[in-house]
Amino acid sequence: MSDHWRAIQGSSRRSDMPGILIYVLLLVVVSGCGANDQATRPAPDLMASTLFSRDQCNTGKNHETAVWIDSQKVLADVLRDINIHIISDDLPVLPHVDFNTEAVLLVAMGQQPSSGYHLSLADPVIAVTDDTANIMLEWHHPEQGLITASVITHPCLLIKLPLSDYSSVIVWDTLGKIRASLAVPKH
Repeated sequence: MSDHWRAIQGSSRRSDMPGILIYVLLLVVVSGCGANDQATRPAPDLMASTLFSRDQCNTGKNHETAVWIDSQKVLADVLRDINIHIISDDLPVLPHVDFNTEAVLLVAMGQQPSSGYHLSLADPVIAVTDDTANIMLEWHHPEQGLITASVITHPCLLIKLPLSDYSSVIVWDTLGKIRASLAVPKH
């Protein structure tokens, strides 16, 4: 190959180099977007819903707790135990839960010194990070100075949540405090 041809080829390559680099970068970006679409797409939101809330629940515990419920029989037993001291005709109906795709979480506030305490879902979206389902609850307390009934209460909340690829659950309050945590049995 003559020196003249090498000089022409070399100059041609150098002048096309920015164009070639831009072309290659575009190919990488375009093909990368399609290839990584599945890997970077966030999982669909998991949504929780309230099944039952009461300020008097006989959970047998005087402290904050969470209980995983994974069958209709266990749910029926828990509802029976929660309502054991209730003398009323308006007991809750056993909610329908498809335990093949869903589970129930009982969250109990523990013994409280008066009325005015209760639990509610702060956000129905369940954030899953590092195989842990994070559930945010409002941990309601009576306002300072508010006159409340002098009665011991045991507030609780039953939450229905979809089964997914998480192995534990953490219950947070809206102030960022962990109120309860538990391991989820394999399903």
